[in-house]
Amino acid sequence: EQLARDIAATTSESGNISFRLLPRQLGRLDVAMRVEDSGVALKLDTQHETTAKIVTAAQARLVDDLRQQGVRVTAADVTCTPDENGRPAHQQQEKGRAT
Repeated sequence: EQLARDIAATTSESGNISFRLLPRQLGRLDVAMRVEDSGVALKLDTQHETTAKIVTAAQARLVDDLRQQGVRVTAADVTCTPDENGRPAHQQQEKGRAT
């Protein structure tokens, strides 16, 4: 709920916002909000597939919390993008496996 309040407080009608969270246990989490005429499109991109599953499970609550803060959410997407080497972080030690 605090995250939703912080996001709502930084959202402006005229621009987009994005930020990166780096929780040690979950890995990178990029948050991007694009302001459109009809509302705000939210994109959450994780480093690990497990984190994407956790975020997806919490997605409805986050959207509800944002709406309670006055943010009209029109879309909310959760994706998983591996690290810069093209491999999911949990597979970095494996050879020849890129996604």
